[in-house]
Amino acid sequence: MSVTQVTELVGCEQWRALVQKYDWDASIAMAVMEGESSCIADRVGDDYAIAGLHRVSCGLFQVRTLDDRPTCEQLKDPATNIEWAYKVYAGKGNWKPWTVFNTGEYKQFLR
Repeated sequence: MSVTQVTELVGCEQWRALVQKYDWDASIAMAVMEGESSCIADRVGDDYAIAGLHRVSCGLFQVRTLDDRPTCEQLKDPATNIEWAYKVYAGKGNWKPWTVFNTGEYKQFLR
């Protein structure tokens, strides 16, 4: 009788398949996600005004809760958060909306 070891993906790797669904560099996306939230799906941050708007950032990619976006609770859902992160990325055509990209911090998480 053989023993089969079941390995569950943990940490950032559990979200890789969702990240790879989109047309962006998945390695950079994973690194930005890790830098922004440590890959914690229900992370909430940026609880202060930016450009005069007091809105929190939520979820894996720390997507800001602007009027035309989902609520923070909705952005805690990994699929929703990654979808909206891609929309932000595609809308800007770059990673500049993410602080960890602008500072270069994401580079330490590249694999």
